[in-house]
Amino acid sequence: MKRRNLLLCSVVDITPCKTLWKMCKTPESLSLFPGGRPRYENRPPTTFSEKFPARTPPETAAKEPAAKAEPETAAKEEAPETAAGPYDRLSQAGINVELGLNYCGGDEKFFKKMLSMFLAQSEGKRGEIVSLYEAENWADYAIKVHALKSTALTIGAEALSAQAKELELAGKRGDVEFIRANHAALLEAYDGLCGQIGGI
Repeated sequence: MKRRNLLLCSVVDITPCKTLWKMCKTPESLSLFPGGRPRYENRPPTTFSEKFPARTPPETAAKEPAAKAEPETAAKEEAPETAAGPYDRLSQAGINVELGLNYCGGDEKFFKKMLSMFLAQSEGKRGEIVSLYEAENWADYAIKVHALKSTALTIGAEALSAQAKELELAGKRGDVEFIRANHAALLEAYDGLCGQIGGI
C-alpha cells in the first residue's frame, strides 16, 4: 500500500496545489474572497476583529415633530357671570348676614322668615313714622324709630339700626333740628333695604 502511494506521488505533481494554497493565504488573495477568507479555509477566527466584527448601528427613525399647539384665540369667550346669591345682595344693601343669623340662632329658615316679616311690615311701620313726623309728635316718633332700630338689628341691618337709634335719642331729648335733618335719609335707607329684600 505504501509503495502504491509513493508511486502516485511520483506520477502526480502536487506542486501547483501547494503553490495555490500559499497564494490563498496571502493578504492580496484574501481580498478576492467575501469575508476576507476563502470559503474552503476552515479555521477559527484568531483576531479580535474577526471574532467581533463591527456592526453599523441601525439608522434611527426620524422623530416626528411634536404637534404644535393651536394658538390661543385672542378673544376668548367670557364665561357668563353668575347671578349674585341672595346673601350677596343683602350684604350689598348693608346687611350683616352673619349677625342676622346669630340673632336667629343660626337657623337660616328662621332668618329668611324674619326678613319676610320685616318686608311685610315695612309699609305699615313706615307710614306710622311719617305720620308722627308730620304731626310733630316727637315722643311717639321716638318710640316708632326705636322699634325700627330693634327689628333692623335683628336681621343684621346695622346701618339702618344705627340711623334709627340716633333719631330715637333725638326724639327723647327733643332735638327737632336733628330729626328734620335726618328723617328723609332714614326713610331712603329703609326703602332701599326693603327693595333689596324684596328682590331675593
